Amino acid sequence: MIIQLTPFTEDDIPVLISWVDKPGASDLWASRTYPYPVSAAKVNAHLEKTKRNPVELSVFKILAPDNLVAGHVELDKFDHHSQSARITRLFIDPKFRNRGIGRKATELLLKHCFEDLKLNRVEIFAIESNSVALHLYENIGFKREGFLRENMVLSGERFGSHLLSMLKTEFITRHE
Repeated sequence: MIIQLTPFTEDDIPVLISWVDKPGASDLWASRTYPYPVSAAKVNAHLEKTKRNPVELSVFKILAPDNLVAGHVELDKFDHHSQSARITRLFIDPKFRNRGIGRKATELLLKHCFEDLKLNRVEIFAIESNSVALHLYENIGFKREGFLRENMVLSGERFGSHLLSMLKTEFITRHE
């Protein structure tokens, strides 16, 4: 399946809100940014960071064929001096899961980071209970750097998370 990343706009807010349809629905991907209940005002407030210069946040929708919105992903925590950023809030609509879209979206975002933005390092977190995400990121080529104990609270429960990263040289080596 061919997918593409395009900028997330205000027109996409209703789709994102529909994914957070009950308490806990955003726990694994955006509990701090898009807690239940999500409103257009909350999303718009978050999107204000995309307008800052230097860039602090890039927000994308993941498009499947026929321009169907299959997911959402963000590039955040830019450190322009160190040429690094963090992939955050990756979510695939349940209707599109198990089709490789998360992998393809992550690979497209890495290509954008290393080739277009000229970053040197991209990091991502995987919550300890999300073994599917951890396996996906390692399979793409991210390397584990450490484990942060009880750094997340999801639905009132504490979890740790794995910090993973990929360097530009590792990306280039995998794509030669």
